[in-house]
Amino acid sequence: MAEPVQTIRTVFDAETIGRRVRELGEELGAYYTSGDLLLLGALKGGFIFLGDLVRQIPREHQIDFLVAASYGRSRTSSGQVQILYDPATPLTGRHVVLVEDIIDSGTTLNSLVGLLAARDPASLEICALLHKRNAQLVLEPRFVGFDAPDEFLVGYGLDYAEQFRHLPFVGSLKME
Repeated sequence: MAEPVQTIRTVFDAETIGRRVRELGEELGAYYTSGDLLLLGALKGGFIFLGDLVRQIPREHQIDFLVAASYGRSRTSSGQVQILYDPATPLTGRHVVLVEDIIDSGTTLNSLVGLLAARDPASLEICALLHKRNAQLVLEPRFVGFDAPDEFLVGYGLDYAEQFRHLPFVGSLKME
C-alpha cells in the first residue's frame, strides 16, 4: 500500500507572520508597562513563535517552558492532556503570558489555564499565534496573531507527527 501524498497550501507566508509577530511584541510591551513579566512557552509547537516574539517585546521579561500533549501522531485531539514538563519557575505575583502556537479544540489550553491559575499569578493572559475560534475556552486569549481556518496547519513550529516544524510559513496540510 502506497503512502498518502501530502500537499501543503500556504495560509500565512513568512513575511506576514514576521510583521504580525512584531506587532504582538509591541502590544505586549504596551500592555505590560510594569511588574514581573514571565512568558511561558508551550512546547513543542510554540518554540519558533516564542523565540521570535521575545525579541520584539521592548521591556525586560523572563521565559520558561511547559510541555503538554493531546495529539500524539493524530490530526485530531485525543481529549486527554498530559503534562510532560511542568515549569519550576514560581508564578506567584507575576504577570504570566502563556504563549501558544495554535488554539484548536481548546482541550489543552483549558487544562493549562486551570493549572497555571492555581499558582496565584498577578495576572494570566494568553498569546496565540493562531486561533481557530471553534473552542469553548475558560479564558479567551488577549493577544492573537491570526484567525486561522479550520484546517490542519503545519509549519512555523506546528507539526504533523513531528514533521514540517521547519517550514518558514504556516500551511494547510492535505493528505491525498
